[in-house]
Amino acid sequence: MDLRGEAVAVFDSSSSSGDLQADRCILIIREESRSVGIIVDDVLNTVEVDESAVSTQEVGQGKKLTVVRLEAELLSVFDPLDIVENSK
Repeated sequence: MDLRGEAVAVFDSSSSSGDLQADRCILIIREESRSVGIIVDDVLNTVEVDESAVSTQEVGQGKKLTVVRLEAELLSVFDPLDIVENSK
């Protein structure tokens, strides 16, 4: 997709057609000089969390699970760039 003159790869895990729908939400993630878009169903909220609320554990085969405690909830955290890299 073209985002203000920058070509951004868009990843959609729910479709194999490659067609972008106008009514879809695309979450753009920027890290250093890379940008990637991930199609999501909805964005309910964004939050900033204190580093002390983040916990990471090994789950096997070199994979890690990261969770954040936010009040009474545990939220899964993912690295979108890692998801895209591993989908190739």
